[in-house]
Amino acid sequence: MESFTFPLPNGGTIVGVHSIPPRSKSSVEYRPLVVGLHGGMYECHYFDADSKHTASISSNA
Repeated sequence: MESFTFPLPNGGTIVGVHSIPPRSKSSVEYRPLVVGLHGGMYECHYFDADSKHTASISSNA
């Protein structure tokens, strides 16, 4: 997972992490977008705990 920063027109900023998998050999043209919203008791790293428990598993499928 890699960090990103996205500036907004109103001066605000969106920050987060993303995983963009390499192109697969599958014939499927489109992939689902997996969005994990953090907040409350969770932070962004909750979705990327380790190699067995990470949101990147779904994004690489």
